[in-house]
Amino acid sequence: MAVINTNVKALFSQAALKLTERNQQVSMQQLSTGKRINSSRDDAAGMAIATRMTQQVRSLNQAVRNAGDAITLIQTAEGATNEITDMMQRMRELAIQASNDTNNNEQRSYLDLEFQQLKKQVVQIADNTEWNGFPVLNGSTGERVGIKPVYKTTSEPTVAEDIVVTAGIPTTSSTTVLDNKLNESAAVTFQPLTLGQSVTVGGLTLTATGAVTAIEAAAAFKSLAAGTAAASVPAGQITNATMSGTLTGFSTAATTTAALTFTSASTYTNVTDLVYTTTGTALSVTNTDGRTGLGVTESSVLTFPAMSKGQTITVAGLTYTATVANSGAEVAEAFANIAASATTGSSTKGTYSGTLTAFSSGPKNASSDVTFTSTTRFATATDIAVSSNTTVSGGQIALSPTVSTPAAKQGAAGGGIYLGGAGAFAKSGSLSVVAGGATSVTSATFTLDDGQILDLNVNSAVTITGGIVTINKTLLERAGINILSGGDVTLTQKNLCRRRRRLRLWRRGGPDSGPRPA
Repeated sequence: MAVINTNVKALFSQAALKLTERNQQVSMQQLSTGKRINSSRDDAAGMAIATRMTQQVRSLNQAVRNAGDAITLIQTAEGATNEITDMMQRMRELAIQASNDTNNNEQRSYLDLEFQQLKKQVVQIADNTEWNGFPVLNGSTGERVGIKPVYKTTSEPTVAEDIVVTAGIPTTSSTTVLDNKLNESAAVTFQPLTLGQSVTVGGLTLTATGAVTAIEAAAAFKSLAAGTAAASVPAGQITNATMSGTLTGFSTAATTTAALTFTSASTYTNVTDLVYTTTGTALSVTNTDGRTGLGVTESSVLTFPAMSKGQTITVAGLTYTATVANSGAEVAEAFANIAASATTGSSTKGTYSGTLTAFSSGPKNASSDVTFTSTTRFATATDIAVSSNTTVSGGQIALSPTVSTPAAKQGAAGGGIYLGGAGAFAKSGSLSVVAGGATSVTSATFTLDDGQILDLNVNSAVTITGGIVTINKTLLERAGINILSGGDVTLTQKNLCRRRRRLRLWRRGGPDSGPRPA
């Protein structure tokens, strides 16, 4: 019979050896790490306490590092502000030096040249001082600095005579220039009539059948529309008289006195003066000629719908076809900032075909709308053409944007000021040019936003030829006045009487920036 023998002593020895090995491993771990507790099996309660203390220690160490970062940030800002302080001290020194009456204008212009360069440098330091990618001095701390354009020009009118200026070659919108349009009118002061006497104004005759006072005569003509026949005059406003004829070309206002205003039915037009006759005492008549006034360059605001893949939208001849789904804002961006006659835009989510005709587009606004402006200035323009909700080739739908053209933005003929030339304004401020005649300039000044006034009428830098005002960049720079970039600037006036004009603009985002006016 087989017998199985068990070496019990050897098994006990092996178990004891394994236990000794485990204890040896724990001891070696403690020796190598220098810690009594390396895992929860060493001391579960002690491990919990140690972990909590480690958390506090590491948090405090990070807080120390955070404080160090804050100190570094402050030191960076301090270094920049020290430089700005030095520049401000020098600017004050220059200002006091310029106040010395022993300096003439040319010498002061040299002082101003250094002053303006220091001013630009102060703005540049404020814009470029960063710590860890964040600006610390320009008021936008907390926003990471990305790639920005060197110049970004915006403008808006502050008074009725202002001209809107955009970047590059400036243009103007006539709606911001003082509008001097006027309907022709005649202020008539009536005289008393006696029996048989008559008065005829604008084709309508009043014949007295008794004594008629001046107020009663004026009352017979009041509140009448152009084309009113005698039979249509309310009987209640005729006293001791009869009426014949028809009021032609003029309407009348209400009155309670002997004075009455006749207004031409032809809007904003210089028409033949009001015709009047009388067999009694002569009337007192003051005529005011009508004026065409300013024209309006037509513009329309377009609101775009969202597009699915393959759908199209056409605006003024330019068609955009979505290659992927587009939101309404993305479609608006696709049609934004496109010049007239362009065949493509900036979107990468669709393709373009056709040509943008007779209109150019501006930037997308906060409401995801885009304004399209007619290239026909100061004249009635054909309304902008857009696609309708119809099926086109391939069974896709040509979507239709919503078009809004306010009455004030409908194109209209008239006068305006065209701002042109090869140059642009490099500084922020107000331009005032007063013409003394067809070929002479009485005064020309440029007021910076800080209140400093520059006399531009030096070296004959501002001239008038053929009704066009030219501001010569080279001649201004010779006098130490640096307000233009790129070349000369011209102002062309159309169909407006001579008057003082103010140009208001400002620049943001570049070293030439000035504070935005309120």
